[in-house]
Amino acid sequence: GARRLQEGSEKYIFYDLSLTYELRTDEDSLPSVAGITDAGVLSAIAAFERSLRELEAWKRFCGMTSEQDRQLCTLGLSFVNYVLAEQKAAYNSTDIVPSSLNFDGGGLDMLPFESAHRFLSEHSLMDALFPSTSVPDPASIKTAGLMRSVFRFRVLCCSSNDAPEVQQQRQDALRQGGGNFAHG
Repeated sequence: GARRLQEGSEKYIFYDLSLTYELRTDEDSLPSVAGITDAGVLSAIAAFERSLRELEAWKRFCGMTSEQDRQLCTLGLSFVNYVLAEQKAAYNSTDIVPSSLNFDGGGLDMLPFESAHRFLSEHSLMDALFPSTSVPDPASIKTAGLMRSVFRFRVLCCSSNDAPEVQQQRQDALRQGGGNFAHG
């Protein structure tokens, strides 16, 4: 008990980046696209998000997060990661049936929307990824016009035992660093 009080508690700063994709519905939009989850649209979103995660500033900032939180900035929460899951075969296996899925958006073939919908629903993620639309069933995903991806950077700031002015200086430095990250 007493030792824990002496150590103080860790204080974190959270940076959340929310990317919202909306399907254009004007006369210049693609006529053959039924919804935001069209294969071509999802591939473009996957490429865009991958390009963001490959930025040096992104990697550096994500590297400041704890190992347990790192997936929230390396992969984030993105429908693309679930529907374009990479299929893994067992190590040293000649099986053609995948033994596991890696939800990283690196897959070549789309999983059935039913599978992605079930997984996201079971983990209460549908509202986070499809914000203002009602997506009660997998068929609704196919015609959704709005989708969101969320990335979180949880960065250690300081200890509650640090002097208040030291805590404030570190918080200000991290906030400034987060703002600089957004600008490259």
